[in-house]
Order: sequence, then structure tokens, then C-alpha cells
Amino acid sequence: MQSITKEYLLDIIQKKMSVTIHLHRKQNPHSLNLALYSKATAQEVQEFILSIPYFDAGLKNFLASAGEQQTIISQTWELEFVKKCELWLGSYEWLYGKPNFLNVPFNDMHNNKNYLSLPY
Repeated sequence: MQSITKEYLLDIIQKKMSVTIHLHRKQNPHSLNLALYSKATAQEVQEFILSIPYFDAGLKNFLASAGEQQTIISQTWELEFVKKCELWLGSYEWLYGKPNFLNVPFNDMHNNKNYLSLPY
């Protein structure tokens, strides 16, 4: 178990987003001036957090709220967090802004037992 800050988790998201953010930006006409930058903006990170179907409301609120917050996580939880982020970042819905139910099993997106929540 380790104590981490919200910023630590946001940094993980931002680093993972840098791999495919250019594809996501192509679908948003307001992002054209950002196309050359590989780093996701704070607004793009917030958009990602609010859109990810694999996080429960408590985790989304923790990540999107203002202020320095800390939590305790295990290495297993952190690996699951990274896995869920990568799953959504590679999804057709995130990359192209359009639903593709052929790639995401309906039960996985809408089944509460698959949501990742804060461990404590």
C-alpha cells in the first residue's frame, strides 16, 4: 500500500494520452491548433476522465475535483487503473468520438462490477 496524490494519477493519464491524442484531436475542430503538441492539455484530461466508462462516479469526482487530495492504493489497483485508462484510450469511441458497439461489449461498459472505484 502506498499513499499517492490525485496529481500522480492525472500524470499517468496524461502520459498515456500522449500516444494517441493526435487521433482524438482530429475529431474535434476546436483542437486543430493543438495538433502539433503531443502532450494532452488539462481540458483534454478532464474530458477523458468524464467520458471513461470504466471509472465509477467516486473515482471521477476524486480525479476531477479541485484541491490536493490523497488516497492509498495498492500496486494491483494501480495496474488496474492503468489497464482501464489504456482500454479507453485505445477505444474507437475515444479516438474517433463515435460509438462502436462491436468493439466494446455492452455488458462491460454498463456493468457496475467492472467499474474501478477508489480503494478507500
